[in-house]
Amino acid sequence: MIISFGEILLDTFENTNTEKTTSFVGGAPFNVCYQANRLGNHTLFVGNIGKDEAGKKILRFFNEQNLDTRGLHICKDKKTLISKVVLHGSERSFTFEKENTPENDFLDDALDLIMEGDVIHVGSFILNDNKGRDYLRQIITFAKAQNKILSFDINYREDMWSDFTVAKKAYEEFYPQFDIVKFSKDELLKFTAEEDIEKALTKLKEGPKLYLVTLGKEGSLAYHNKRITRCKSVKVNCVDTTGAGDAFMGAFLSNVDSLGLREMLFIPSLMMSNLKFANIAGALATTKRGALSSMPSYKEVNALLEKQTFR
Repeated sequence: MIISFGEILLDTFENTNTEKTTSFVGGAPFNVCYQANRLGNHTLFVGNIGKDEAGKKILRFFNEQNLDTRGLHICKDKKTLISKVVLHGSERSFTFEKENTPENDFLDDALDLIMEGDVIHVGSFILNDNKGRDYLRQIITFAKAQNKILSFDINYREDMWSDFTVAKKAYEEFYPQFDIVKFSKDELLKFTAEEDIEKALTKLKEGPKLYLVTLGKEGSLAYHNKRITRCKSVKVNCVDTTGAGDAFMGAFLSNVDSLGLREMLFIPSLMMSNLKFANIAGALATTKRGALSSMPSYKEVNALLEKQTFR
């Protein structure tokens, strides 16, 4: 089972041409969890919502999709986190409505759920305040004591931090404690102050067994034991990149959950096949607007994988 801790929210999309606004359930760690669920894995999301209309919409989505609600905590007198997404062609920019939101109001009892999982994935919003960081320390301690596979997505959002130096210090305390860490290409270069990917990889902190780097339309790479495995992407008609990295991560973790991390690290062909699988999931996620509505099924990913139409 994959258990994902972090923020869940409503993504509100504003079309600058039509001035029309639509909203979808989202949040990076929830997207990762949902993608793995779409691929057939047992999953559980642990996060917090407010007792408001946005929170009710999220609850309806869980019920409609038959998702496990045991990890969903409804916080009275709090507002569900809202992300405003403005589309610029196929790219997007984010701003967050964060006043009186409950994304880091985790219950201590939720730590017991870790016992049910094999892969424990965590989103990065939890680093934004002392309460979240304290809870993350508990997650890490609890998961390591039970020999769980720990996964972390950098997912750096500039407007969530007052200063990059502060953010970098927080990230660098925690990400070395995870087994799997994902960067985007831009994040990797920013956090290492390098312009070359290979040089940047050598500057990453020791600790993780595997680093993943998403490269957009160029595909992705895996870095472990000082070895780089590169994998190209597939050609698709890109409409909206929202959730593409989350689809990649959810697909990659779905195979880690099924096959094991140790096996993937020691069998190069297995690592490559998983990167291909995850690249396809990420690419397919760009062919529709919104994050969850674009998450592909196992059948969709496998159909494109069989065609082997890699760039």
